[in-house]
Amino acid sequence: MPEAFNMTGLTPVKLIGITVLVLGAIVVALILLGFEIETYPPKRPVGLPSSAEWAGGRDGGAWIDCEKTNESLGSYRCSVYNETGLSILDSAPYRMFSVRWDEVLKKPIYSEIDFEPQTLEYNSYGNGEIRLTGNLVLRRVL
Repeated sequence: MPEAFNMTGLTPVKLIGITVLVLGAIVVALILLGFEIETYPPKRPVGLPSSAEWAGGRDGGAWIDCEKTNESLGSYRCSVYNETGLSILDSAPYRMFSVRWDEVLKKPIYSEIDFEPQTLEYNSYGNGEIRLTGNLVLRRVL
């Protein structure tokens, strides 16, 4: 054994015991301080329309509620709520487009659609766009 262990009285067994106690104390502290496993998607806020669906990931998102209008192909009226569901971020007409990324121009290219999906599957929300699965996007009508 190195001299340091003999001079301080710490044996390898005592050192392992202290390490286990410290790690156990850290776990207990995290539990007592409210450390909790994050739920995903978040719980549905009280008062949020039942038709609103979560769009986002573990790092955040929004609740989205879109309803088809009879104006034209791909026309919707959408309300977007913040994560808590307590305030409306946007409520406006939206129009559906297909979207693809242009590698040369380094920007998205939007095209008119010739069909609509039977159901909307929301992916995310930002910058006046509701991104859907299947290379589709709802863009806010100005």
